[in-house]
Amino acid sequence: MADSPREYVDHLLGALRENDLGWIAEEIEAEITSGRMLEKTIEGGRVKSGLAVEEFTDNERLAIAMRIVLDRAQVGHAVWLETTDLLLRRLGVQAVEYVDVEGERSSHFEPFSVGFDRVLDELASVFGKVASECALWGSEDLHRLSARPSRLKWGGQ
Repeated sequence: MADSPREYVDHLLGALRENDLGWIAEEIEAEITSGRMLEKTIEGGRVKSGLAVEEFTDNERLAIAMRIVLDRAQVGHAVWLETTDLLLRRLGVQAVEYVDVEGERSSHFEPFSVGFDRVLDELASVFGKVASECALWGSEDLHRLSARPSRLKWGGQ
């Protein structure tokens, strides 16, 4: 596998692109390349304060990448569960089916397989091991790796 945080990020981005999840890879790259805004004071005859952009370290880049991947998986799954539940309870439909329409053809699909909760737990566990191996603990971006979206209450229910 990878030996350094930079290699982990490259591997993760490649895996996302190979599995038709390039949009997540692009989001990761956009956040990483935007850097961190800092207030700086420059002294060169006169003291000036301003904003500067600082690049993230390799460890911070890996923490950002793992957080975004886990966020997209967890939030997407939570929204799917909540939407399905809402349709069943509030609209009284008998069943919810998802259809992918491409031109004249359509096919049924399930956005998430049965047991996806377990997959999310395994993903968080693997990312935790990567974070430990790369000594990422303490990185500000990692606190969200263990967060799980809570169920929303629609209309006070």
